[in-house]
Amino acid sequence: MAVITAKKFVEQYPVEKEGMLLWGGCGTGKTHLAIAILKELILQKGVTCLFRGYSALLKQIQATYSRQIVADEDTGIVLTEYSILRDVTDAEVLVLDDLGAEKSSEWTLSMLYHVINERYNQHRTTIITTNLPWDEPPGAPPIEIMTPAQRAMKVETLRDRISERTYSRITEMCPVRMELVAKDYRKIRGARNSFE
Repeated sequence: MAVITAKKFVEQYPVEKEGMLLWGGCGTGKTHLAIAILKELILQKGVTCLFRGYSALLKQIQATYSRQIVADEDTGIVLTEYSILRDVTDAEVLVLDDLGAEKSSEWTLSMLYHVINERYNQHRTTIITTNLPWDEPPGAPPIEIMTPAQRAMKVETLRDRISERTYSRITEMCPVRMELVAKDYRKIRGARNSFE
């Protein structure tokens, strides 16, 4: 179903420019599928695409605040916070990989909101992958009325990890939200390789 949805996504672009959110456990193929979409958009439609890991993006921005010189590996051009964020906000299609991997702080929430809000305002297509569930399962009680035991057992969701305003924007930007359920491919591949 995920592959069919991805192919349809590519076929309908740019008529349908809405984004996509892929979530699921480690090794279920979220990043692989997102990269396949980018590759096909580039090859079939000549779309300008960008792939950024969320943690790496934050670390690259943080490095511009110190005395370290952050330069583009290909061009050698010195990067600034502005130039890094401009590349991410202006890409026609962006894959933001592994969203929610970083613990939230005011700074990380501010950076994430800036990226999502700019892309939202510019009607840019964003594909997001995350290991965290998108939201609470249907029928789950609101956290305000959970017992202490229920709170202790609660699984953290992406909604818990990002701000409510960012969650709201992503909800509208990414109407296609799919959970990928599979065994961890890396563990399966590792087990196969260990017997060869």
